[in-house]
Amino acid sequence: LSSEDLYAVTEQLELGPTIYAAGHSAGATQVVYCQLHHPGTFTRAVLIDPIIGPAQPKEGPDFLGDGARRRRREFPSKADAIANFSSKPPMNSWVPECVEAYVNFGLDDSQGDTATLKCPPEVEGRNYDRGGAPELFERLSEVSFEKFSHVTSDKSNVREMVLLQRPKLPDAEIIDIEGASHFIPQERPEEIAEIIRSTFA
Repeated sequence: LSSEDLYAVTEQLELGPTIYAAGHSAGATQVVYCQLHHPGTFTRAVLIDPIIGPAQPKEGPDFLGDGARRRRREFPSKADAIANFSSKPPMNSWVPECVEAYVNFGLDDSQGDTATLKCPPEVEGRNYDRGGAPELFERLSEVSFEKFSHVTSDKSNVREMVLLQRPKLPDAEIIDIEGASHFIPQERPEEIAEIIRSTFA
């Protein structure tokens, strides 16, 4: 889903004029892209660990992209997939309901005896290869919302990138969560739900 797709959905469903958005990681990035190119689309927002950073020289293969391309694509069943994902990082730190939701909505078992990832690993890998949206980082100060929260965690592997965003977002409510990784919504869903309720109230 690109920012233009996101904007098209808001237009097609006639969701305006008041739309609230919450996004995590690349999802938060697309919310910001959309607000930059279509100002006023979103009134309020919760941005959780957005992948938005300054341009950096690329040295060698992208470890996130390569890791995604090596992702296991098929499992004997959704139950096997849940057991597999729950036994190792990063999903072993997720609450069980989030692992189950990932499997139930992210894998397809309707075509036979296996459960297969709906997003092919090579497609996911290409998304990671695109990097941290440096062109958006340079224009981040142009983005504004009526009210919004900017969330990261102390153990997130993209925390340094997120902290670079904050001087460009002076109107944001700054929230730091302790003990969570980059997968904050999957590890701390109740805390994120409360942040969303507070921001959208």
